[in-house]
Amino acid sequence: FGPKLLPADTDNPDGYIEDIRSIELNRLALARKGKHPEWGFDQVDSASHRLSYANWFKQAVNYLEQRRTITSYWGWKDPRNSLLLADWLEVEPSMKVIAVFREPWDVLASLERSRHNFFSDCPTKAVDIWCNFNRKIIEFKTANPDRLILIHTNEFLKNPNLLFEEMKDKWYCEIG
Repeated sequence: FGPKLLPADTDNPDGYIEDIRSIELNRLALARKGKHPEWGFDQVDSASHRLSYANWFKQAVNYLEQRRTITSYWGWKDPRNSLLLADWLEVEPSMKVIAVFREPWDVLASLERSRHNFFSDCPTKAVDIWCNFNRKIIEFKTANPDRLILIHTNEFLKNPNLLFEEMKDKWYCEIG
């Protein structure tokens, strides 16, 4: 999932399993679009802090080139990817996506336990964010049905082999 992962903290003592460089690139891409770099909602921002698309694209290509290894299968996990799937597809036209669906109450409970206290002031904002992330996944799946596998968290936890079977059936790949 990456050479340098976001470390565990009090919000997530088991760790995030999120590559720091991919998080940085996703934050830059969201800021470039005038979006909050963590949650993707519109924000008033000075254009001087925005990275050009060409500059972001070059950084993203370099990141992917550094990540390529002998194995064909690798990736990263970052919820912000949900908002940027079309952007990443431009960078990597052969990209395949596995999206994990979590129930809204699971996400809200997780956010409530986190240090992101602005949700306690406006809990509907968390629902709006959850809806937006999922809407973007559905839009990508609709436009690119052969590129995305959607799996429910509970189903994956019950039987991780279901994901591998779907990858095998959909993308003709063998894992392990």
